[in-house]
Amino acid sequence: MFSRSECDGVHSGQSHLAISNWEVQLCSGNQVLETIMTDNFGYYSFNNVTPGDYTIKSINPSMAITSTPLIVNVSIGDNEVVSVDFGFCDVDVCCLDEETFLNEISEGLKVLTFDCDVFVKPIYDINQCYEIIIDWGDGTIENYSGDLFAEHTYIGDGEYTLCVRTIKRNSEGEICNEYEECRSLCMTCGVECEEDRLTNILALQGSNYNMKGYIVKHSDVFLDDSGMYSTYVSESASGQYNLLFFKDDQLVHSIQSDHVIQVSEIQIFNNEIYVTGSFERELLVTSASSNDTVNLFANCYTSTSCAPDAFVMKFDLGFNIIWAFRFGDFWIDAVEDITIIDQDEFAITGITRI
Repeated sequence: MFSRSECDGVHSGQSHLAISNWEVQLCSGNQVLETIMTDNFGYYSFNNVTPGDYTIKSINPSMAITSTPLIVNVSIGDNEVVSVDFGFCDVDVCCLDEETFLNEISEGLKVLTFDCDVFVKPIYDINQCYEIIIDWGDGTIENYSGDLFAEHTYIGDGEYTLCVRTIKRNSEGEICNEYEECRSLCMTCGVECEEDRLTNILALQGSNYNMKGYIVKHSDVFLDDSGMYSTYVSESASGQYNLLFFKDDQLVHSIQSDHVIQVSEIQIFNNEIYVTGSFERELLVTSASSNDTVNLFANCYTSTSCAPDAFVMKFDLGFNIIWAFRFGDFWIDAVEDITIIDQDEFAITGITRI
């Protein structure tokens, strides 16, 4: 369902605007079989319709001028898809009643924090009607556009109030719908704050991990449309190491070792997770939800002395291991950066001795 200022019934062109939350009926004779509302992009669909003759009706609550018939007879055959568009002329497509508007944006926001960085993305569907303004709470205000995360970096520790204002305007440019959602953010920047952050996260999950007494070392973070993936390494006074994997603020997997682990980078390519770093002596790479493991052994020049070897691991999005390998000689080896070229094809930089 669309509105077009040319009023020619053509569903194309720059002036095409989707009409959301308008009623469409599927009828057989005088009987209404199903009623649905158009989505945020003006689309509607009746699924699993038995082959036969039907009437599709568009309801016109505002008595707007139409550019196409509002009642269309169709014949549907086996496995057939029939498309029916309804056109209107200069309908104020954006303004909604308050209840419908609040329901449309009810999914709210996704807010992720990492060190001094905050990432914000509306979860609800955004069409041409929306104007979204982000006030980061430190004097910075910007307009949001697109479907990616908006990112902002605070200059230091502190409490900030993040507010996201969602606006719809009528054809005269006047605000007809408006809602503001605010979040209180306590930003902690730097490695020294990560132990408190992880302790709070794990406590909220009811996790058995207790970070008290551990030195927490942040490793890396990777952000894409599906969320934020990050890694941390914790070291206890007794020499126990935990490699922790997070999806957003949810601990999704951990690998334990009695020897030193360091992680330099995490990346995602084609729905697969690549992790690089270094380890000493032995590292048993486990999976989050399967029994698959890979055991890596470093080159040691004596029975008691080992320099770190480098590793590259690949997991699926559930952090189940696909493969892992190590490389290096008897001296220090480490991966500092990785560039994914294609599946199982990548370039790495770091230190080694040949």
